Amino acid sequence: MAPVPDWLSVVAALALLGARHLWTLLHSAELKASTALREAWVRRVLAQPGAEILAVQTVRNSIMASTLMATTAALALMGLITIGHSQMRALAALPAGDAVARFLSTPEIRLILPLGLLAACIVLFSGAVRLYHRVSYSLGLPKGASELHAQAEQAALAEIARAARLYRHGWRAFYAAIATGAWLVSGAVMLITTVVIVAIDIAARIE
Repeated sequence: MAPVPDWLSVVAALALLGARHLWTLLHSAELKASTALREAWVRRVLAQPGAEILAVQTVRNSIMASTLMATTAALALMGLITIGHSQMRALAALPAGDAVARFLSTPEIRLILPLGLLAACIVLFSGAVRLYHRVSYSLGLPKGASELHAQAEQAALAEIARAARLYRHGWRAFYAAIATGAWLVSGAVMLITTVVIVAIDIAARIE
């Protein structure tokens, strides 16, 4: 029995990642519920003077989580560059048959996806940190504390929703970076890694 072409495993893995992401976008009932809860929490905090300290502490936890993920992505990016540089010649020497196989075995092609995804992770998580930081200022203006209360509430609602969206997309990009990084080993390993990641994602129902 002929072995499965490496490029076929890569295409299958990418298709699986894309299908999972598309399914998440189309079936967002839990996401909408989570968004509604965040909005209710913001309104409750701003309507009750004295709760702003607890609110800022809660936002600080989100800032710490986003910072941790941005740092992790940056470290992974540097590690991947180091590993990729050392394997460039080895990957280029791999036997390849048809034009598609030769193209997919090019070291730069195997590196560009995980590198790009990890770079996107850094940008997304850093953006979430910035927005959560801005939210903390808005949550410090409860009802009666300032004439800017209404403006602060609208700003907090918009910014916390954007921050949550950036954080969620950052996680998706991080998953994809892990899967595509496995391509440095082989297409089969990438496919297996993708199946495991998607299975865990579905089981955990991470939104």
